[in-house]
Amino acid sequence: MNPNAVAAVATKANLHAFLRYLGRSPRTAFWESPPLARWHTPMGHPWFDGVLSTGPAPSAAPELIQGSVDYFRQQRVSVFSWWLDANAPADGWDAHLRAAGFGLDTSPGMAIDLDAVDVAAPLPAGLETRAVETEADLRRFIRVNVEGFGMPATAETDFYELIGGLGLGLPIRHYVGLLEGEPVAASSLFLAAGVAGVQFVATHPKARGRGLGTAMTRLPLRDGLALGCRTGILQSSEMGYRVYERMGFRRVCEVENYFLKLSAQA
Repeated sequence: MNPNAVAAVATKANLHAFLRYLGRSPRTAFWESPPLARWHTPMGHPWFDGVLSTGPAPSAAPELIQGSVDYFRQQRVSVFSWWLDANAPADGWDAHLRAAGFGLDTSPGMAIDLDAVDVAAPLPAGLETRAVETEADLRRFIRVNVEGFGMPATAETDFYELIGGLGLGLPIRHYVGLLEGEPVAASSLFLAAGVAGVQFVATHPKARGRGLGTAMTRLPLRDGLALGCRTGILQSSEMGYRVYERMGFRRVCEVENYFLKLSAQA
């Protein structure tokens, strides 16, 4: 298998492992019965309410899909996601999911050889970075994500309790960046599938355009290298794609997830 194909599998596997890892938080309702795993959190975002197919679609796939639809409707979820891992061929699940009304979304999966990362590059002027090790720093990390991703302020408590419930030890590590003591940037490392996954890269709108996102992305890559990983991966937003490309990330796959909007279904 060529390096890009290996990185593509690892990119998806790392993300799927993180979605399952959410089940460790007391704020997550997690259920698993092969070939499905399901999670529900208070965040109201489709990635935080979802299903992962862990095997090929069985003959009972329509009933299993309907069961999850009914569950999320009962939880008053407006939209949830459905993911397929490497053991769940799309040609089995795709027709059933589409028949149930699911759409398909994609985002670029990107990878970088960690040996090529300039982990000693100087930080932007005035930026102080630290790994999150205290409750105060975790609250700063959460605040940056809420403001950076445009979440409603009311989401801050739920997000803090969800992420805080996962603990601050590996395989997850968070980082916060401060300018003059004010939190303005964040990122996270998640170790799974043999790679260093970069997540939650966020910059406060008022601090964008100063290289903070690049600096915060280097932190999990640096630590991933120190912890024995040879490859870093992430799922890119449209906003971040060119930034990651300039850092040396290459596009290795499309990360696919199905989604269903329940609010449109009475």
